[in-house]
Amino acid sequence: MNVERSTGIITHVDFGCLFDDGTRFPIPEVTPFRLTPNMVNAFGVTSVEGVFMKSAIIVLKVIRESRTQSLLITIMEAMLYDSVFQKVKEKRSAKEILATVKGRMEGRLLGIKSVQGVSGTREQCVFLVREAMSVRNLGQMHLGWMPWL
Repeated sequence: MNVERSTGIITHVDFGCLFDDGTRFPIPEVTPFRLTPNMVNAFGVTSVEGVFMKSAIIVLKVIRESRTQSLLITIMEAMLYDSVFQKVKEKRSAKEILATVKGRMEGRLLGIKSVQGVSGTREQCVFLVREAMSVRNLGQMHLGWMPWL
């Protein structure tokens, strides 16, 4: 994550874990995203239930709109054919990667575990945040990421 000091805007910059590539590491990434205790503390008294969760729900609702999905898929296709993602493409085809991404946009949680009964936007956000904060999941992460912080 890259945090812009003057605005507080957070940008994801770990292209090495994009498109589920982290699930194929020798020590696989088992969280949907990294949400360590240190990051949760930065959210203040509302923790993940405040602005963070409300924003996540709004973003997921927008992503689930078909026009947004087709735009994002177009952008991701361009990224997959860029030389920066050569390592990702060597492991899986662009078609397979895009199918996974589209499934996630439609609410199917793929990857290390498949989850039944998580269909609504709020339910999916709550599930993903809970998995990202899980001490059990964070404890399985590569020590270099310092997930306990």
